[in-house]
Amino acid sequence: MITLIGVGHVFDIGDEIEKIILERRPSIVGIELDPARYYALTSREPKKNVPFVYRMLAVFQQAIAKKYGVSVGSEMLAAINTAKKLGIGIAFIDMDSGYVFSKIWNGMGFSEKIKLLFSGFVGVFIRKERVEKEIKKFEADYDQYMEIFGSEFPILKKTLIDERNNYMAEKIRELSKKYENVAAVVGDGHIEGMKKLLDDLNPEIVRLSALRKTGAESVSIGYEYRG
Repeated sequence: MITLIGVGHVFDIGDEIEKIILERRPSIVGIELDPARYYALTSREPKKNVPFVYRMLAVFQQAIAKKYGVSVGSEMLAAINTAKKLGIGIAFIDMDSGYVFSKIWNGMGFSEKIKLLFSGFVGVFIRKERVEKEIKKFEADYDQYMEIFGSEFPILKKTLIDERNNYMAEKIRELSKKYENVAAVVGDGHIEGMKKLLDDLNPEIVRLSALRKTGAESVSIGYEYRG
C-alpha cells in the first residue's frame, strides 16, 4: 500500500498529518526533503552557501507561513516526529536541493529571472486572501494552473516540479519493493504528477484540501482512494 499525502509548507496541518500517519501505520515514511534540508529544518540553522533562488523562495515561504501563524516546514516536522513516535524509519525522497536550485538559476534566461525576482518581491507582501484565491484556482483546475505556470516559468516548472516528480516517484517505487506499507509526505503540487507516475501501484491520495478541513472526521472522509 502506498499513501501520498499532499501538504503545503506554510499551513498549520501538523495535527492532521499525525492523524493520517497514525491511522495508516506505515512501515516507513518518505518525506520531501534531502539530508541537507532535513538538517536545516531539524536544527533550525540556515543553510550556508545556497543558491540565490533558494534563499529568495525561502523568504517568500516564510512570509506566507507567518500569515498562517506557523513556521515553514512544520508539516514535515510533524511527519518526522510521528514516525519517531511509531518507531519507524524515515526516507529522504527528494533531489539534492543545492543541485535543484543551481540548475534552476543557471538554466533560466534573463527574462525568466526578472519575472521570478519580481514575483518573489511581490509575494513577500501578498495578502492572505490572495493566497487563498490562488489555492482555489489550483484546486479547481490543476492542469490549466500548471500550464500557465509553465508558460511563465518554463525552467522553474521543469526542474522544480516535473523532474522532482519523476525522482520522488521512483524513490517511492523503490521503497514499495522493500516495504509493504509506504506513506509519503510531499507538496500538494506534486500529487497529480506523481499519482500518474505511480498509477500501476494504485496509490491512496490524501489532498491538502482535506487536511485543511477542521476536525478528524473531515480528514478521514476527504481523501481519494482508488480501489
